[in-house]
Amino acid sequence: MNSPLLRWFLVLMVLLVALGVLMWRGPRASPLLRGMNYVINPDHTHTLEEDLHQMRALGVQQIAIVIPWYQAELHATEIRPDPQRSPSDEQIVQLIRRMTAMGLRAFLRPMVEVQDGHWRGEIAFDEDEQWAIWFQSYERFILHYAQLAAREAVALFSVGVELEGAVWREPSWRELIARVRTIYPGPLTYSANWDGLAQVPFWDALEYVGIDAYFDLAVGPEPSVGALRAAWQPWVHHLEHFAAQVRKPILFTEVGVRSVRGASRHPWDWRHQAPISLQEQANYYEAFFQVFWRQPWLAGVYIWAWVPGQGGPEDPSYTPAGKPAAAILQRWYTQRPY
Repeated sequence: MNSPLLRWFLVLMVLLVALGVLMWRGPRASPLLRGMNYVINPDHTHTLEEDLHQMRALGVQQIAIVIPWYQAELHATEIRPDPQRSPSDEQIVQLIRRMTAMGLRAFLRPMVEVQDGHWRGEIAFDEDEQWAIWFQSYERFILHYAQLAAREAVALFSVGVELEGAVWREPSWRELIARVRTIYPGPLTYSANWDGLAQVPFWDALEYVGIDAYFDLAVGPEPSVGALRAAWQPWVHHLEHFAAQVRKPILFTEVGVRSVRGASRHPWDWRHQAPISLQEQANYYEAFFQVFWRQPWLAGVYIWAWVPGQGGPEDPSYTPAGKPAAAILQRWYTQRPY
């Protein structure tokens, strides 16, 4: 092939790739999943019925059940339930069956927590032997709930959440995903941290790209809806191109912000101390839905989070319960996406 023909061939290939990015917007084969994360408190299950009715009244159609198991510290290799904080199988099954009776669907999200307070994304080991032992424990954890998910016919299952220090162990993840598929026949996802999408090497093995969407936003304290919309734009373009690159629809497996002044700048910062600002949380919700709700690559949204006993105008946490953000969520969740 002579040089001019080679140059034209390369130009054509570049144009075809660019056209693919522009044209692939992600399949919208079904309506957007309107979800809420639900953090079960094993000692607070008396509010379960009321919680489900309130979430359904907001337009929630699918509930992500958060199931934490614990390891003692970052370099511990054993993962196990905590009787005080991990819901029992009986409590989870009761919740799923009650949800089903009310027309709600379940999404199971088993996740590792570190008891000494470190973030799960920092879990890492120096030796292959330690990794092997940890993955054996992690596999037992995930397969246990894959079996429960299969028995109860849940709508969606997560193989992991924010394990940024572990995702590079690609063969271990692919083996785990293959074993999950022998048990659970439904769609699978993994929840990457907001800044960790590109680190995950196994998106091709899953139905959905999951992201815990606590993106840093370049805004000041108590920003307007317009300022928040503008701050979201770079992330919109980033996610659009990423969805085209991996050719998978995206789920926001967590999105939300605390109801305190200045929380929108770093929504992931759950320790940020500031006065209550219900308006900032409400503005964040409004801007988020205005920007993302009609993106064709978006498959669904799961708000973080509904927690029994939390909510109301004096509550600084992420929950929208009893706050102006709930009305905004209801307005968007009860309308058609187009």
